[in-house]
Amino acid sequence: TDTAGAEAKRASLHLTDRPTILLYSRLFEFDLIYLVDILSRVQAEIPEMAVLGVGVGLYGEDAVAFRHQLEQQGLAHAFTDVGWIEETELPAALACADVGLYLMADTLLNRTKCPVKLADMLQVGVPVVGEAVGQVPEYVRHGETGLLCQSGDRAGIAAALVDLLRDGEKRQRFAAAGQHHLNTHFAWPILA
Repeated sequence: TDTAGAEAKRASLHLTDRPTILLYSRLFEFDLIYLVDILSRVQAEIPEMAVLGVGVGLYGEDAVAFRHQLEQQGLAHAFTDVGWIEETELPAALACADVGLYLMADTLLNRTKCPVKLADMLQVGVPVVGEAVGQVPEYVRHGETGLLCQSGDRAGIAAALVDLLRDGEKRQRFAAAGQHHLNTHFAWPILA
């Protein structure tokens, strides 16, 4: 991970001292109200938190609805949206976050998806809080590379985010384990 690049990017986004949750999503694998409720619960515990949106919204109406819900819940000030960015800029942008959030409603379609975004987050050293749906547990090993909750467990997901945002040592341990897990189980030479 390019630590200096991530720190510079973090400073340019005014996230330097703020505990930051990464939302690397297209916003259609889950209900937006569900996401906003989780973020509200985290903000109640960590008022200074920030949410970094990378690639947020595949469909324009989803992104607009999400921003409207953030405003309604008093979370708009916490949200920094970098939108769709060039692939070369992606690692530094992702590495700005302290914790990644990966929501997946437990649907038949989501159970069949390959969560490549998880690989991106783990590769740059971002520990992830995710829902144990489909292949997510293959990437996020509970208590090792991140924390997993059952799909729909709003309180559990919020508590896991708060736990990781408050525990820098655990984040570092999970980040290193996540990179190691990805490199030893998902690297192209091994898979080939």
